Amino acid sequence: MNLSLLRRFSEQLASHQTLVNLKRTGDNLFKLECDNALYYIDLTRGRSTAFIAPPLFGMKQYQAPFDLSLQRYAARANILWARVEGGNRILQIGLENRGSYKSLRSILQLEFTGRNTNAILLDEAGVVIDALRHIGNERSFREVKIGQKLDSLPEPSKPLAERALPEGLGIQELLEMEYQKRLERELLERQKGAILSIEKKRERLLLSLSQITNEEELAQEAKRLRGQGALLLANLYKLSSFSSCVKLESQEGEVSLEMPPLARSFSEAAQIFFESSKKLEQKAKNLHIEREMLEDKILFYNRQIALIKAAKSVEDVMILAPKKQRAFKSEEKKEEFESFFIEGVKVSFGKNERENVKLLQSAKAEDTWLHVRDIPSSHMILRGGKGKIHANILQKAAEILVGFLDVSGGNYWVDFTKRKFVKITEGAQVVYAKHETITVKKE
Repeated sequence: MNLSLLRRFSEQLASHQTLVNLKRTGDNLFKLECDNALYYIDLTRGRSTAFIAPPLFGMKQYQAPFDLSLQRYAARANILWARVEGGNRILQIGLENRGSYKSLRSILQLEFTGRNTNAILLDEAGVVIDALRHIGNERSFREVKIGQKLDSLPEPSKPLAERALPEGLGIQELLEMEYQKRLERELLERQKGAILSIEKKRERLLLSLSQITNEEELAQEAKRLRGQGALLLANLYKLSSFSSCVKLESQEGEVSLEMPPLARSFSEAAQIFFESSKKLEQKAKNLHIEREMLEDKILFYNRQIALIKAAKSVEDVMILAPKKQRAFKSEEKKEEFESFFIEGVKVSFGKNERENVKLLQSAKAEDTWLHVRDIPSSHMILRGGKGKIHANILQKAAEILVGFLDVSGGNYWVDFTKRKFVKITEGAQVVYAKHETITVKKE
């Protein structure tokens, strides 16, 4: 954190009379509530800062011993003073918590020192009451241990540069700017991580695609075997004793036929030729389906990466590339289409006609169906049941649906209605009624 900004922040804290509450909302994120003001302290190593933001809600309640100490010493406490210790990026806040029987005085020390960030509660003599990170002498010359006096951090041999702050801005604007920087940094990190993960998946699919046998070659081989079986069957009356190789006349001239190793008669050999031909035809058909599935998945990943790169918020990235939750084996059920969540609502869509059909078949009557008007593309289902789905969720789902279209920029119309008002006519083609429309602008 900029030392100049930290000094301004300490002056701001000193102007407050009461620290209403101080608690963790993340592993390294603290919400510091003063009279008529709300601040956040991020003590993540390497990127510690203070900022002002709209109310941020924690994912869980923290009840570690340090959190209980914060409740005892820092909740509803008077702020006696606030200062930055020397040339280090260490903020100290003097607190007094007046109880029914006695007053508790303490010092809250917030260390924004690069890789060694910490939050430490001290008594007036500088003895550690508790800390976010306890540090033993095997890890550092400066121990952070309950009941032990905390040594002061030596002044840096080279004074920290105090970057000039933008002129004409108050502490409120400066701390709000810190929040925007934090959002931008977090967005870039999330985008980078999500894209890297998707690219690894895409590479595996590209490798699998490159290893698929050419189905045309299989089809030709199937045709050859079928022809050999037919030729052998047509000439059975000419053949007497069985041999491993025979010469027969065909429309193309004389043909030498090698009998299959397992054949014990010419009729059995013909049957093996036909069966082998049928197996190769089926394999070629399956390979065609597998190739289509891989190509569709690769195309999906390409568009997913493009959407993540264009995302304007961390929340959008988390929707498009959610962290995979480990499921119990009994709960695992592989879906034949893509799914993600928007504010707890499950959203599913198909990547091709086959997946669209499966999706339509799996949807319940009260689920919400979406589709881009007049463009052959993915169907989408929002699994909200009878409950009304909020407009902002519908809007975000429609934007994602349009985002996956391989089309140029412009305005697109997404129709939506209940699944019970959608009738399948042929394949994934449908007719629908009682629909509403969302307009989406694609950049």
